Amino acid sequence: MRSTFKVLFFLKRDKKKDMYHIADIPYYR
Repeated sequence: MRSTFKVLFFLKRDKKKDMYHIADIPYYR
């Protein structure tokens, strides 16, 4: 659970296409 949170935070802060793919989460905003 903690790992997912970290990934979400990272992808949200970085806002990179690669991060989105790595996280595999519908965070395309």
